[in-house]
Amino acid sequence: MKKIIIFVITTLFFSAPTFADDIWDSYQDTNFYGKTQAVSDEDFEKALESKKQKKNFFGFTIKPKTNKNIPKGEEFRQSDETTYITETYKDYPVITIPLDLIIDEKTILPVGHYQVEGEKENNKVYLKFYQAGELIAKTPAITTSDDYDQENVNFAECREFDENRIEIIFGSLDFNAYTLVNIYK
Repeated sequence: MKKIIIFVITTLFFSAPTFADDIWDSYQDTNFYGKTQAVSDEDFEKALESKKQKKNFFGFTIKPKTNKNIPKGEEFRQSDETTYITETYKDYPVITIPLDLIIDEKTILPVGHYQVEGEKENNKVYLKFYQAGELIAKTPAITTSDDYDQENVNFAECREFDENRIEIIFGSLDFNAYTLVNIYK
């Protein structure tokens, strides 16, 4: 009995490598379906796309959700920087006016916080002051190439010019401008 068991074990031991080589050779020559042709990149991409499409219980194809791995909130990609900047610069900078100002002979701009928008109309530049989305005042401005050493592209700031006037500076992607406004006394 011992001789038979030893004979069977040695036979299996020495025949296993040749059996494994036969399996490996047949696996290398053919793919899973028995064909021996190479798969092109297009066929591979088509196969991946067909596997991505899910089917529901009734066999209908369910379209995959686009951008499902993007976190909630605004989508941002490196290639969209220009559109992102041009869309977000619509958020006008906020300025604090510390004194009542005379915008023109009739309009007084009271102390408060205002959003400042720069606008070009008929080759003239204007600064518009908004509060709660409502236009409060509009004043002419002068364009300049000076960026006033500001870190941001969009900025607005109120600076003391002299005893009777305040300088309001404004910057955006389109232009930089300033205006001098009289203090109401």
